[in-house]
Amino acid sequence: MKTTNDLQELAQKLASRPYLTVVLRDETTEGEPIYVAMNPELEGCVAQGDTPEEARYNLNETRIDFIRYMLEDDVPIPEPQSISNAVINVNTDFESTSEAENVAVDSLLKT
Repeated sequence: MKTTNDLQELAQKLASRPYLTVVLRDETTEGEPIYVAMNPELEGCVAQGDTPEEARYNLNETRIDFIRYMLEDDVPIPEPQSISNAVINVNTDFESTSEAENVAVDSLLKT
């Protein structure tokens, strides 16, 4: 059986793989801008920040814990996709350009 330290080290190693990162601009309930970062291959692995960079940083930290919990529960860890195999589908009705800008993909990067 793996120790907590072993799981943490394995989670860090797996989290450093080149997962696709999507950063979206959104708004808080008070109307303030916020950025949401996610790894589509790791469904539910999401973080936010006041800037795209902060959202990416927070996601990198969150991904380690997310993967560690998956390891603890013996859930298979998805492999990173290559960008050529990634498909991102955004189907949203926008009433105005400003609404579209609030959820536009600001970056699509390999982490």
